[in-house]
Amino acid sequence: MPNDTPLVTPPPAPALPAPPAPPAVTAPPGNVVDLDAARAQGAAQHAAEVRQIAELCQLAGKPALAVDFISTGKSLADVRKALIDEKAKEDAKLGEVSNHQPARQPSTPAAAMAGWDSAFQKVHATTMPRRA
Repeated sequence: MPNDTPLVTPPPAPALPAPPAPPAVTAPPGNVVDLDAARAQGAAQHAAEVRQIAELCQLAGKPALAVDFISTGKSLADVRKALIDEKAKEDAKLGEVSNHQPARQPSTPAAAMAGWDSAFQKVHATTMPRRA
């Protein structure tokens, strides 16, 4: 059986669309965080807070407490409160604090008069003329 059908070439395949162009490189969106910058900023803030805690403890006369506060992660406000509370406890142990100093009492009336005579002579030696 001869092949009576004419040979037909198939139609050409449709052309494939060109692949999409890669997106252009643009600045990152505003919500992207630079991790290196954030780490550096966090380290700087931590170092500043550690320095402030050490200074507070030094001013309070308790430099040894700084290590405990820093190692336990206390905030600057917590450290300040703890140091104030510690100072209040120490002051309560002292009792009433006064700068009043009692006057020394002379041992005898003659000693009291000698003190006044000496003071009178010192004051008037420079202000009164001497008699001949």
